[in-house]
Amino acid sequence: ETNGATDYGIYAAGKGAAPYVIKHVDIKTSGDSAWAIGNIGGSIMEVTGGRLTTFGTGAFGIQSAGTGSKITVEGTATLTSGANAIGLLAYNGGSVVVKAGTTVTTSGAAASGLSAQVYGSVSGTGATVRTTGDNGYGMFVASGSVANLNASDILTTGAAAHAAYLYAATNSLTQTLTMSGGSIVKATGQGAAAVLSNASGAVANAKNTFSATDTYIHSVAGPALAALGTGTHTMTLNRSMVVGGSLAGDVDGR
Repeated sequence: ETNGATDYGIYAAGKGAAPYVIKHVDIKTSGDSAWAIGNIGGSIMEVTGGRLTTFGTGAFGIQSAGTGSKITVEGTATLTSGANAIGLLAYNGGSVVVKAGTTVTTSGAAASGLSAQVYGSVSGTGATVRTTGDNGYGMFVASGSVANLNASDILTTGAAAHAAYLYAATNSLTQTLTMSGGSIVKATGQGAAAVLSNASGAVANAKNTFSATDTYIHSVAGPALAALGTGTHTMTLNRSMVVGGSLAGDVDGR
């Protein structure tokens, strides 16, 4: 258990001869911007079971940062309650791989469940994501990042809490999200899209690509699929069901 700001529960830096293996740990962090588990510098970690809980603003359950860094998560429960927190983050070339039984729950405002930013990669099968805060995105993909989820279940309940959000923060970058294998992408909050592609502002050459196969896409009080901005938006659906609660113009793209 840690209490300080920017503290780490478990942290690895640099490549090792073999992956760092972490099994059935219970980690709690209270400080702002703290990491329960994190790695940088190309290190590899395998996390199995256990429970990760963060309470601070801007805290991370798991963060993998830097080219070559990778964290595989299987059967681990991650819970965050602070504003702007992130359950699992792949950042700056790092990657996070989720396996069966992985659950992520966030309750703070603007707290995302899964996030891939700045050439990050999130992939895997069998993840369950729940966010309840306003502007709390289920799967956030930005700045040249990629996400590929199979047989995963994403549900957001807060206002403007888009279940899946592709965001072009910089010109000429491509953001990609692929869902498959019976996945569920659902948003129930006011003005929340099930899937939002945002390429607004000075990002005319940016590209957001969303594809879904055998996926259920549903927004209760917003559009199921929505696109904002002058960048290129590509959405491809195969054997998928789409249910929307409003016109695309009712979405909040903050």
